[in-house]
Amino acid sequence: MEESAAGATDGGDPSSSEPPRSGDPHPKVVVISEHGDVMLDVTFQNSRDTIRSARKATQPRLTARADPQPQPPVPKARVRLAFRADLDVLRRQSKYFEKLLGDVHFKEAKDIADAFTALSLKNVRPRDADAKDLPWISIQDDDEATSYAYRDMVFADLLRILHGQDAKTAQAQITMSFVTTLAVLADRFDCANAVSKYVTTGLKFKWPVTNRGKLSNIKDDGGAGGFSGMSRASENVLRQKILVSWLLNQPGKFQAATRELIMNGSCQWSSFGEQEDESTSATWWYLQDGLERRWSVLLLFFFFSHQTLFPASINNQYSSPPFCFAPLMTHGVC
Repeated sequence: MEESAAGATDGGDPSSSEPPRSGDPHPKVVVISEHGDVMLDVTFQNSRDTIRSARKATQPRLTARADPQPQPPVPKARVRLAFRADLDVLRRQSKYFEKLLGDVHFKEAKDIADAFTALSLKNVRPRDADAKDLPWISIQDDDEATSYAYRDMVFADLLRILHGQDAKTAQAQITMSFVTTLAVLADRFDCANAVSKYVTTGLKFKWPVTNRGKLSNIKDDGGAGGFSGMSRASENVLRQKILVSWLLNQPGKFQAATRELIMNGSCQWSSFGEQEDESTSATWWYLQDGLERRWSVLLLFFFFSHQTLFPASINNQYSSPPFCFAPLMTHGVC
């Protein structure tokens, strides 16, 4: 069953925990567990900026490869899918689902209990019931955190990982954005441990190399070459690496990625950075837990303690107010 196919447009209650009524179009069902006893009815919303970026990224490019690469599906503003999953697995692997689906203070947990009671009166085990007779749990997901249009594919693989299965997304489509979205969803549904293990041992993905800043031929006021820094596109990938390693508790990758950003600087730390685009609205440009504030202090301490280690051109840029003090003002240090 293809996870990337778009779901039907529906007019039902987005907060309902009930199966679609007879007048509502049924969403496409993705079977995660053949004998699953709960249906996750998920609606994925994509903004215009996210759709535009996805279409731009999938435009055909001239390459030296003779074999054509598989293309992702056409991005849509709205995708609705229903995932048949195992309730016990969800509650065991995810603290989010343990609370939502197991605590009777939540409507969803009560609806599950009521649906199971109704099935028992018919002498039907939930694992053998038709999808329409199972409890349906509605979930809404938007692109605000990730700006990634194919979260339906990522969510399907997230559920497979929780069920001890392999991801089914084509290898060519497993990009840094895919892995980042997987980590963000794992954080949202509080199942980072299981996802971290799979990303480390089961997901065949090689982290992309980001380009470090280089000395340019453009002369500064002191006659030395200027420090070009890191492009916004490279920094976008580097920040994704930082976020993934932080959310999935991978200290080695986190240390390497944060060191690279501190040493190269961020375009957000300078008044002369590249113009912002829709990619800078994603969550990795606003790292949580005060991470960037700590780096700002560390950068100042390291720079003023080791100025002799830096070329004159870098000293001129790092010590000028637009670069050196901007991160501190931005993150409330001064």
